[in-house]
Amino acid sequence: MKPTGDRKERPQLAWDKAKIIAALRARQDECLEMHYGAVHESDSRLCAAMGRYFGSFDEALRAAGVDPAAERKRIRWDRDAIVAALRDHRAKGLPMRPKAVERSNPRLSDAIRRYFTSFNAALRAAGVELDAPAPPHVLWDRARIIAALADRRSRGLPLNTGAIQKSDSALAGAIYKRFHSHDAALLAAGIDRASVRKASPWDKARVVAALRARRDAGMGLSMRVIAREDMPLSGGIARCFGTCDAAVRAAGIDPDVACQRVRRWSKDGILDALLRRQAKGLAMNAGAVSKSRSGLYVATSHHFGSYDAALRAAGIDPDPLRQRRPDWDRQQILKAVQARRDKGLGVHGTLGGFAVRGP
Repeated sequence: MKPTGDRKERPQLAWDKAKIIAALRARQDECLEMHYGAVHESDSRLCAAMGRYFGSFDEALRAAGVDPAAERKRIRWDRDAIVAALRDHRAKGLPMRPKAVERSNPRLSDAIRRYFTSFNAALRAAGVELDAPAPPHVLWDRARIIAALADRRSRGLPLNTGAIQKSDSALAGAIYKRFHSHDAALLAAGIDRASVRKASPWDKARVVAALRARRDAGMGLSMRVIAREDMPLSGGIARCFGTCDAAVRAAGIDPDVACQRVRRWSKDGILDALLRRQAKGLAMNAGAVSKSRSGLYVATSHHFGSYDAALRAAGIDPDPLRQRRPDWDRQQILKAVQARRDKGLGVHGTLGGFAVRGP
């Protein structure tokens, strides 16, 4: 019996336009279907967010650079459509067991139940054999891995890393356990590594177009942000340009602005910001400014060479602004230790540059 108790709700993902576009491009890079039915079936929250933020499903696809007409599919299931889908399933090297088909394509599984007396009957109509269940605790050794790779090659199944991980996770895990790399396993099996490596969909033109689309959508353009939100694009940048700066320059974007290292500061704007900060009585030392206005601080070095030079250009003497450590004497240290002890705080560490050890 399942334990009773308050049921915790799954936290809601805070969608915005940028996250929706990133999710759609990730689906496209994974070669997942992009029509309404497929997106709604696999991620109903994404589908709802598309309508909420873009007004319609099609408009969200267009914002992600996807042609809705080309992706729209309305499958009308019959025996012929089921046979074709099963053959395609087998051609992709996916497992041909009832539960596996139901997990990967629930609509196909439902159609099989409606049009055929059994899953085996549908397989016979498609001329496809049912996969034998894998024996428990299969012992993978190097010879078995090489034989499995040779078998996939003989059946014309893809041998790139992604395809094997998707269709046979046990084999993929064994490859890295026994050979430590996919390429080493292919080499041992006498398979040309270059011939099986899936070609990258990214080229320089596509990377540039993706970066401009991110800029137009107000999304971050630093490598750190792109790697977090769009891993395939970050890989394309590394392969095609080497660095993020080189890629954004090719897209006609200032790398400093793109990576938010320097806002669109001018020299006059920097001087005005420093003087206004001084007039408000705010701390003007470099540490305080870099912490509270990092963009302003970085811009001073970009335009003036250093923060001190920017202060001097604004008519502010930097020397009196520097924070200096107060001179501690024995009495001050003892008072500080006692104050921390009264508050229940630890007294191990340093105060005023002196080592302090508590009881």
